[in-house]
Amino acid sequence: MNIMSEPTKETGFFSMVKSILGALFGIQTRQNQEKDFQKRKPTDFIIAGIIAIFILLIAMILIVHSVLS
Repeated sequence: MNIMSEPTKETGFFSMVKSILGALFGIQTRQNQEKDFQKRKPTDFIIAGIIAIFILLIAMILIVHSVLS
């Protein structure tokens, strides 16, 4: 039995967050990327990616501010 041929149940919000974070930090495989784009629209990932980058930027600003003060 091939594990890769079985459909996964990950299609929800947390699956997309996991995919966005994997892509953001450069640890997502090409296979997962293709699988994600078959399940969702690219605009979903673009919007979620922009939000993730904004959150990461705010977190970095807060960390630097707290270290310097």
